[in-house]
Amino acid sequence: GVANYRPASWWQVRATVGDDFSDRVDNSLLLNGEGPPITAIYRNGFRSNIRTDIRNTTVDLGNTMQFNASSWLNFKTTVGLQYQNSISAQNQANGTELPPGAQTPNGAVTRTASEFTAIQRTIGAFVEEAVSINDRLFVNVAVRSDQNSAFGTNYQRVYYPKAQLAWVLSEEQFFPKPGWLTELRFRAAYGAS
Repeated sequence: GVANYRPASWWQVRATVGDDFSDRVDNSLLLNGEGPPITAIYRNGFRSNIRTDIRNTTVDLGNTMQFNASSWLNFKTTVGLQYQNSISAQNQANGTELPPGAQTPNGAVTRTASEFTAIQRTIGAFVEEAVSINDRLFVNVAVRSDQNSAFGTNYQRVYYPKAQLAWVLSEEQFFPKPGWLTELRFRAAYGAS
């Protein structure tokens, strides 16, 4: 679900929350004496049952505030939080050498079973400042910090900085205005991940 709230004309808050779930079942059955002679053991029948559940939960919160200091100077500050929780769980049962009439892994002569659960969580927060000067020079600076469970509990928070500069040179008074050029923009950016 998505929710937007505007407490003031200069302030906007948004929230996006989602939960995706899939339940998958994979079955294989080859009855005793049926099917191609893949191997002698499989010719005696096999049964496989694999059940997998996958759930992804996400939360994305953002808070944007705009401030017009003057007609030529505008600020926009965004602060946000993002969370993702992924869980995969699987159970597997296999049986080979099915006696006549058997159709489950439990009825097989040789049985194996396995299971696994994988949980991965990421939480990230960011702050971004965007400045517009004369609607021609644009400066953005931001930092994001993430922490992920895949790296263990002793893993410290990581910071990802970014910066961007854009200058619309063709809007400047000193810039020549040839008829074949509609806009000339200089851009530079830096980021780390």
